[in-house]
Amino acid sequence: MLPIFIAKRYLIAKKATNFINIISSVSFLGIAIATAALVIILSVFNGLENLVSSLFTKFDPALKIEVVQGKVFAPTAPQMAQLQSLPEIATIAQTLQESALFKYQKNQTIATIKGIDQNFVQLTHIDSCLSQGDFALQTPDGVPLAVVGSSLAYTLAIAPNDYTHVLEIFVPNRSKTIDFTNPNSAFNSAFVQPVGFFNVQPEINAKYVLVSLAYVQNLLGYQNNQISALEIGAKPGVNVERLATKIKAIFGEKFTIKNRYQQQEAVYKIFKIEKWAAFLILSFIVFISALNLVGLLTMLVLDKKADIALLQALGANKSLITRIFLTQGILITLTGAFLGIFLGVAACLLQQKFGFIAFEGSGNFIIDYYPVSVQATDILSIFVMVLSLGFLCAIYPAWQAANAHSSTILVA
Repeated sequence: MLPIFIAKRYLIAKKATNFINIISSVSFLGIAIATAALVIILSVFNGLENLVSSLFTKFDPALKIEVVQGKVFAPTAPQMAQLQSLPEIATIAQTLQESALFKYQKNQTIATIKGIDQNFVQLTHIDSCLSQGDFALQTPDGVPLAVVGSSLAYTLAIAPNDYTHVLEIFVPNRSKTIDFTNPNSAFNSAFVQPVGFFNVQPEINAKYVLVSLAYVQNLLGYQNNQISALEIGAKPGVNVERLATKIKAIFGEKFTIKNRYQQQEAVYKIFKIEKWAAFLILSFIVFISALNLVGLLTMLVLDKKADIALLQALGANKSLITRIFLTQGILITLTGAFLGIFLGVAACLLQQKFGFIAFEGSGNFIIDYYPVSVQATDILSIFVMVLSLGFLCAIYPAWQAANAHSSTILVA
């Protein structure tokens, strides 16, 4: 308790040299500002990640069942019965997708054709993401229709409400009998009328053309029970990982069960890498701010040379002197860290409520303002990092104070 008492007195008492007060303020404010910046930057990354996750939620299911080897599988009746009996599941959709060449008038590109059933619409509410046109997969007469991603529609220059042109689709011919003298025999082709554009997320908008499941099965030459994935919608509040374990027990090791993170693993990894790269860069700035502690505590040792000599004369050992100045450094770091965290969290809460900082060119984005999300794990990581850096920077001056001879201090 004695080191803490003396360190607190040194912290709030006016120093004999005004320059020490200036260095103390700089150290304290530097740590606080750098800590606040860390809280804000990491919260912005969290907000952006949550935004992207919410966008993928409109297209990716909670869980996706795929076969380990091969492209398609035919779920058995017992498997489907067990799957449908799980109370945690809200919706089960069957899908079939394949890479294809799309041609619209003179424009062409490679993208993914995805056959979906009506349950997929219930699962994702993709029909609520239309930017133009209608969401329909076939006419009442059974004529196939397509809903195209908005970016892909732009690439192909598909005109909205243009019923004079159709979208041509080319997929590999799965037949073993191919006439190599005729290159066109290597592909199956079909036509479909685009009637709407959906807008979910840039990567998805540029990748997918949605048609009916039966249309893709027929185009690719698969049977009507062959699919590439079963997409599962979980009920609210359900533990998705536990549900995945139950589904794994039904389908076995020949199938993979992917959650939303695993379905878009590359995207989420990029966010994590960028977030922690920013954390390391800003941690270096905190370290530079904390280095002021070395100069501050060294000056404080000189300022309190008489006090150190008196304590040594009264029997204070090196350990006590070290703990006094080490505690002094930790107290300055703690004060700066708490103030920085308070300022950072306050700024994030104000941004959430009022949206002071907007995207440049606001109006061209999904949202107008930078999203923020404060996470307790980030706050804890920042606090531990700042405190550790402050402790490391205080070690040398504290050791220096303890190992100075009393006679040298008195003469000085």
